[in-house]
Amino acid sequence: MLDMGFRADVLSIVEACAPERQTLLLSATLRHSGVTRIASEILRDATQITVGSERSRHVHIHQQVILSDDKSHKEKLLVHLLNSNADVDKGRTRKEVVSEPANAPLETSEAQVSPVKENEETSPWGNAKIKVRPRQIDADSEKVEQAASEQIASEQGEPVGTSSAPSNDRKSLIFTNKRVTANQLSALLRYHKFRAGVLHGELSQEERNFMVTQFSEGKINVLVASDVAARGLDVKDIDTVINFDFPRGVDDYIHRIGRTGRAGREGLAISFVSANDWNLMAAIERYTETAFERRTV
Repeated sequence: MLDMGFRADVLSIVEACAPERQTLLLSATLRHSGVTRIASEILRDATQITVGSERSRHVHIHQQVILSDDKSHKEKLLVHLLNSNADVDKGRTRKEVVSEPANAPLETSEAQVSPVKENEETSPWGNAKIKVRPRQIDADSEKVEQAASEQIASEQGEPVGTSSAPSNDRKSLIFTNKRVTANQLSALLRYHKFRAGVLHGELSQEERNFMVTQFSEGKINVLVASDVAARGLDVKDIDTVINFDFPRGVDDYIHRIGRTGRAGREGLAISFVSANDWNLMAAIERYTETAFERRTV
């Protein structure tokens, strides 16, 4: 709430409360200077209770990174991953993935790269090869923008998607850094027949509540969100968190992946990492004392 500019609102609410009261301040992280500052203003003789640590390993969350190039490449990776989840639910065997240590070198020799076949694209990293459907629309086209605008909660409460959507009960939460990217990405996923919704700060509170309800009840099973959803969103049984855009800092990463692997359940967090994200990713590894699995699809 502090990141979103609600500090003044919080203080106004506190001033309206009775002087004799019990005040609880809850935060997933305490590194933010705004948290400590507001705590000193609204708490008196406070006792700090820490459950675990920001640096504690997320033992129930399997954390992976996939090297990616540009937005188009990430879109194809995302569609592939979501289709893989659907294949698992249908009882089909998922293809084995190749995992490398997190400190494996980025460079790849030409001998490691297989020839590209029809409808197959290979990352310049040489580490990611995926089969993709022929691309018929551009995520920035007017068609996708129109589809994005039609996404926002209909009053009928009908689930998003069609009867031909991939059969998949696994819930996936996908994070982007920009609202426009969230709109475009959710439209693209619906184009590929996924039951996808969108959640970000430009939606009204009613629209946000509608989307969260649809996601919680399983009427949609893919939710594309900006960081507004990383704070306080508690939806049961989120199987996978995917960082389509790599988070801007340690706190954002911790908040995002914390949406899965809750209450002792197992969860999976996958981050798409470009060359520009590598140093930040390494810093998060050091801070959380976790070596992310390098995944090749």
